[in-house]
Amino acid sequence: MRKVLLIDGDHEFLGMASSFLKAANILVDTADTAGLARSKIEEFKPDLIILNRDLLNDTGRLIPDGLEMLREIKSRKPWGKIPLILLVNDASENDLEKLRLLKYKADDYASKPIADNELLRRVENLIGFDPDETTCVLLDEKDSLSLEQALQSSTDNPEFESAAQKEIQELLKRLGDELIQTKTEAETPEAKPAPSPEQLRSEFELLQEKLREQEKRFQKIREKSRKAVAVLEKRIADLESENRNLSARLFNAEASLQELIEDKHYLLDLLKRTRELVAGLDGLKKSLDKNFEKARQLIRELDQFSAKAGLEESAKPVKID
Repeated sequence: MRKVLLIDGDHEFLGMASSFLKAANILVDTADTAGLARSKIEEFKPDLIILNRDLLNDTGRLIPDGLEMLREIKSRKPWGKIPLILLVNDASENDLEKLRLLKYKADDYASKPIADNELLRRVENLIGFDPDETTCVLLDEKDSLSLEQALQSSTDNPEFESAAQKEIQELLKRLGDELIQTKTEAETPEAKPAPSPEQLRSEFELLQEKLREQEKRFQKIREKSRKAVAVLEKRIADLESENRNLSARLFNAEASLQELIEDKHYLLDLLKRTRELVAGLDGLKKSLDKNFEKARQLIRELDQFSAKAGLEESAKPVKID
């Protein structure tokens, strides 16, 4: 069985690509850091490596470690012969052309995101097909072939040269099961005629069309999910920023409230002292009023006494000639 090592810092891509390649009867192992990739190459001994330029570092951040990993793989004799596909996120064709000019080159270059069938095609272009997977069943309209004869016919027929693709493999497996069932039924008196090659070809083309439609829907769903995640991440960042602003405003409001409480206590104390002062002034006013009344009484008494004593006449100055 063919073995492929996926080296990528994107865990979502690792999961989806692994599932698809495993469904195509490919043994898959994964790594998300350069250190883990080195040990996986030694232990797993892959037939092909799919390497992304962006890998995780020790702190869990994405860094462009893939180019250094490419140089290391291609410069080491035990690893240099392993076919390698380099993936670059959102790369243009011009970007890929620049990468092809590097001293240590990959065997193929592609931009992410990449369709699953496109990835499988590039894998098969580099490491070919598994002989156990490139089989097909051809049934004659009159005579039923044995399973071994059908498999041999499939390898000689150019119409089935693309049988290593996932959808063809699934069809071939099902056709093999149908052939065995047809051979068993042929031994009974009521055996039904086997389907013709035209019927099988029509069914095969229909299956291919359905698979292409499913692949398109899957790509749309994946793009929508990525956009949704980006929107959610932006919303979370906005909420975190708003939360920080509200926290700062709350802190300022608490400080202002504390100042208002202190001002309130000061004003209450000032009001108390003012009331005490007003009460003192009221007492002083009453005392002054009493003293003023006494003074006026004393003046009246003095006026009466002066009138009786004739002080006014004696008080007149005496003129001296």
